[in-house]
Amino acid sequence: MAALLAAPLSAQVPDVPTRAPAASRAPRMSVSFRATPMPDVLRTFAEFTGRSIVLGPEVGGPVTADIREQPWDLALHEILLAHGLTAVETESGIIRVGSEGAPLAHEEVEETVVRIFRLRWQPAAELEGVVRSLLSERGSVAVVESTNALVVRDVPRVVRQVAEILGHS
Repeated sequence: MAALLAAPLSAQVPDVPTRAPAASRAPRMSVSFRATPMPDVLRTFAEFTGRSIVLGPEVGGPVTADIREQPWDLALHEILLAHGLTAVETESGIIRVGSEGAPLAHEEVEETVVRIFRLRWQPAAELEGVVRSLLSERGSVAVVESTNALVVRDVPRVVRQVAEILGHS
Protein backbone atom coordinates (compact mmCIF):
# COMPACT_ATOMS: atom_id res chain seq x y z
CA MET A 1 0.00 0.00 0.00
CA ALA A 2 5.71 -1.55 -0.86
CA ALA A 3 2.63 0.38 -0.64
CA LEU A 4 -2.42 -0.84 0.72
CA LEU A 5 -4.06 0.28 0.32
CA ALA A 6 -1.80 0.67 4.93
CA ALA A 7 -2.34 -1.45 3.06
CA PRO A 8 0.43 0.81 0.48
CA LEU A 9 -0.38 -1.25 -2.44
CA SER A 10 2.61 0.18 0.25
CA ALA A 11 1.87 -0.94 -2.20
CA GLN A 12 5.02 -2.79 -2.21
CA VAL A 13 3.58 -0.84 -5.06
CA PRO A 14 3.02 1.03 -2.12
CA ASP A 15 1.28 -0.73 1.06
CA VAL A 16 -2.12 0.65 0.50
CA PRO A 17 -2.20 3.02 3.39
CA THR A 18 -5.06 3.86 5.66
CA ARG A 19 -3.99 7.44 5.06
CA ALA A 20 -2.77 8.50 1.62
CA PRO A 21 0.95 9.15 1.25
CA ALA A 22 2.06 12.61 0.16
CA ALA A 23 3.38 11.24 -3.14
CA SER A 24 3.26 7.95 -4.97
CA ARG A 25 5.43 6.37 -7.63
CA ALA A 26 2.74 3.85 -8.55
CA PRO A 27 1.67 3.56 -12.21
CA ARG A 28 -1.04 6.02 -13.17
CA MET A 29 -4.47 5.08 -14.41
CA SER A 30 -7.56 6.71 -15.89
CA VAL A 31 -10.96 5.07 -15.38
CA SER A 32 -14.61 6.01 -14.94
CA PHE A 33 -17.21 4.22 -12.85
CA ARG A 34 -20.96 4.95 -12.99
CA ALA A 35 -22.95 3.20 -10.24
CA THR A 36 -20.54 0.28 -10.59
CA PRO A 37 -20.69 -2.39 -7.85
CA MET A 38 -17.69 -2.10 -5.53
CA PRO A 39 -16.57 -5.71 -6.25
CA ASP A 40 -16.35 -4.82 -9.96
CA VAL A 41 -14.37 -1.66 -9.17
CA LEU A 42 -11.91 -3.67 -7.08
CA ARG A 43 -11.66 -6.26 -9.85
CA THR A 44 -10.59 -3.41 -12.19
CA PHE A 45 -7.82 -2.44 -9.77
CA ALA A 46 -6.75 -6.09 -9.41
CA GLU A 47 -6.50 -6.47 -13.18
CA PHE A 48 -4.62 -3.17 -13.59
CA THR A 49 -2.10 -3.97 -10.88
CA GLY A 50 -1.84 -7.75 -11.27
CA ARG A 51 -2.50 -8.07 -7.54
CA SER A 52 -4.88 -10.25 -5.58
CA ILE A 53 -7.64 -8.38 -3.74
CA VAL A 54 -9.84 -10.04 -1.11
CA LEU A 55 -13.08 -8.34 -0.05
CA GLY A 56 -14.63 -8.50 3.39
CA PRO A 57 -18.30 -9.50 3.59
CA GLU A 58 -19.37 -5.89 4.18
CA VAL A 59 -17.81 -4.59 0.94
CA GLY A 60 -20.48 -3.57 -1.56
CA GLY A 61 -22.47 -0.69 -2.89
CA PRO A 62 -22.27 1.36 -6.07
CA VAL A 63 -19.27 3.51 -6.99
CA THR A 64 -19.35 6.59 -9.16
CA ALA A 65 -15.93 8.10 -9.83
CA ASP A 66 -13.82 9.65 -12.57
CA ILE A 67 -10.11 9.01 -12.17
CA ARG A 68 -7.77 10.89 -14.53
CA GLU A 69 -4.07 10.02 -14.66
CA GLN A 70 -3.71 9.31 -10.95
CA PRO A 71 -1.41 6.80 -9.24
CA TRP A 72 -3.51 3.66 -8.83
CA ASP A 73 -2.82 3.33 -5.10
CA LEU A 74 -3.99 6.88 -4.36
CA ALA A 75 -7.07 6.45 -6.59
CA LEU A 76 -7.95 3.23 -4.75
CA HIS A 77 -7.41 4.89 -1.39
CA GLU A 78 -9.76 7.76 -2.24
CA ILE A 79 -12.50 5.48 -3.58
CA LEU A 80 -12.31 3.30 -0.48
CA LEU A 81 -12.22 6.31 1.84
CA ALA A 82 -15.35 7.73 0.20
CA HIS A 83 -17.14 4.46 1.02
CA GLY A 84 -15.85 4.07 4.59
CA LEU A 85 -13.47 1.28 3.58
CA THR A 86 -9.77 0.69 3.95
CA ALA A 87 -7.22 -1.73 2.53
CA VAL A 88 -4.19 -3.51 3.94
CA GLU A 89 -1.53 -5.40 2.06
CA THR A 90 -0.59 -8.64 3.80
CA GLU A 91 2.95 -9.98 4.01
CA SER A 92 2.13 -12.27 1.07
CA GLY A 93 1.12 -9.29 -1.09
CA ILE A 94 -2.64 -9.85 -1.03
CA ILE A 95 -4.72 -6.71 -0.53
CA ARG A 96 -7.58 -7.07 1.97
CA VAL A 97 -10.45 -4.58 1.75
CA GLY A 98 -12.97 -4.06 4.54
CA SER A 99 -14.68 -1.48 6.69
CA GLU A 100 -12.51 1.04 8.55
CA GLY A 101 -10.44 -0.74 11.19
CA ALA A 102 -11.56 -4.28 10.38
CA PRO A 103 -8.61 -5.26 8.16
CA LEU A 104 -6.19 -3.82 10.71
CA ALA A 105 -7.41 -5.90 13.65
CA HIS A 106 -4.50 -8.34 13.26
CA GLU A 107 -2.09 -5.49 14.02
CA GLU A 108 -3.28 -5.39 17.64
CA VAL A 109 -1.27 -8.56 18.30
CA GLU A 110 1.51 -8.02 15.76
CA GLU A 111 4.92 -7.14 17.19
CA THR A 112 6.30 -3.69 16.51
CA VAL A 113 9.66 -3.08 14.87
CA VAL A 114 12.05 -0.16 15.10
CA ARG A 115 13.89 1.36 12.16
CA ILE A 116 16.20 4.35 12.01
CA PHE A 117 15.98 6.52 8.89
CA ARG A 118 19.01 8.77 8.43
CA LEU A 119 18.11 11.66 6.15
CA ARG A 120 20.47 13.55 3.85
CA TRP A 121 18.53 16.23 2.04
CA GLN A 122 15.84 17.39 4.43
CA PRO A 123 15.82 18.09 8.17
CA ALA A 124 14.25 15.19 10.06
CA ALA A 125 12.11 17.59 12.07
CA GLU A 126 10.40 18.74 8.86
CA LEU A 127 9.33 15.17 8.03
CA GLU A 128 8.24 14.17 11.53
CA GLY A 129 4.64 15.32 10.96
CA VAL A 130 4.35 13.44 7.67
CA VAL A 131 5.62 10.24 9.29
CA ARG A 132 3.41 10.75 12.35
CA SER A 133 0.33 10.94 10.08
CA LEU A 134 1.12 7.44 8.78
CA LEU A 135 1.51 5.72 12.15
CA SER A 136 -0.90 3.20 13.60
CA GLU A 137 -2.26 3.73 17.12
CA ARG A 138 0.71 1.75 18.44
CA GLY A 139 3.35 3.67 16.49
CA SER A 140 5.76 6.40 17.48
CA VAL A 141 8.37 8.59 15.82
CA ALA A 142 11.27 10.49 17.34
CA VAL A 143 13.69 12.99 15.81
CA VAL A 144 17.41 12.63 16.49
CA GLU A 145 18.75 16.04 15.51
CA SER A 146 22.43 15.20 16.06
CA THR A 147 22.32 12.61 13.25
CA ASN A 148 19.36 14.06 11.29
CA ALA A 149 17.42 10.84 11.71
CA LEU A 150 13.91 9.63 12.42
CA VAL A 151 13.40 6.65 14.71
CA VAL A 152 10.14 4.91 13.82
CA ARG A 153 8.49 2.17 15.92
CA ASP A 154 5.36 0.55 14.52
CA VAL A 155 3.95 -2.59 12.94
CA PRO A 156 5.99 -3.81 9.94
CA ARG A 157 3.43 -2.65 7.36
CA VAL A 158 3.68 0.97 8.54
CA VAL A 159 7.48 0.92 8.80
CA ARG A 160 7.65 -0.36 5.19
CA GLN A 161 5.31 2.43 4.12
CA VAL A 162 7.47 5.05 5.85
CA ALA A 163 10.57 3.58 4.16
CA GLU A 164 8.88 3.84 0.77
CA ILE A 165 7.87 7.45 1.29
CA LEU A 166 11.32 8.43 2.59
CA GLY A 167 13.03 6.63 -0.29
CA HIS A 168 14.66 4.03 1.98
CA SER A 169 13.03 0.92 0.51
